[in-house]
Amino acid sequence: VYWNPAGLVQTSSAQLGGTTMDLYGAGINLAFIGGVLPPNSPNSDVDLFSWKRIGVGAALTQVATEVHVFDQFGEPLGLVQYTERCFSLGLGYAFSNSGSLGLVLKGYLFRAPEAGVDGRTAWAMGIGVDIGFLFKLRDNLRLGIKVSDLGDTRIKWHNTPTEPVDLALSRYYLGMCYQFNEGAIALSYEFSRKEPTRGIFRAGLEYRIEFLSFRMGLVKPLDAEWYLTAGIGVRADWFCLDAAWLQNKALKADSATDTIVLSIAFSLPELSNR
Repeated sequence: VYWNPAGLVQTSSAQLGGTTMDLYGAGINLAFIGGVLPPNSPNSDVDLFSWKRIGVGAALTQVATEVHVFDQFGEPLGLVQYTERCFSLGLGYAFSNSGSLGLVLKGYLFRAPEAGVDGRTAWAMGIGVDIGFLFKLRDNLRLGIKVSDLGDTRIKWHNTPTEPVDLALSRYYLGMCYQFNEGAIALSYEFSRKEPTRGIFRAGLEYRIEFLSFRMGLVKPLDAEWYLTAGIGVRADWFCLDAAWLQNKALKADSATDTIVLSIAFSLPELSNR
């Protein structure tokens, strides 16, 4: 749902999982929870318009942090929790044995308590769309394409003096993944046509030994220093637990730290044969 909705048909069982992190140790808390109901037979010869070729997913992404607020006279009101939430509903469709597409409808909801007119809550809403494609070029080589916030998403503020509009600019993703028996190698590039200097190049390697997965990554924003990532995963029949380390080269504050990401996902096979 988050990275590419075309992947909703690539899993063989229903899944539920979540992720949490404190970005740079700066009190910027990012949380994600999502679930997937896969298609019954994405690679079979059933009718192209059969529901058996469609995967469904839903997710909630939230960023929350505490901020200082002030009244209209500049007097401090204290700390409040500012939140940005994105509710996502996605569909994936396998149009052939080697290709799939996906669509996500997103609803943005931002809240700034006590920051609005007369000290009430200011809030913003917007509706966005993501679209993605996955193609199997060979048995072990896949190409992924995604556009997020197609056409730019307008997020309009309410109960503020000027009621401005934030823009979530369209971003484009192009990636390839080569899979081998013990793991995978992946490359991707992310960019925005309206902010061409803010592209991001990513490269990653995963190597599996029985139930363990070891990962290394390199991230290079065009307008910033490159940084490293590393991770480890433990996989059982019905769940997987992952931890990752993201090197901090973006935030230079004395209290800033590297970021630790924790994720857990559960397989729910009893829901797969619905």
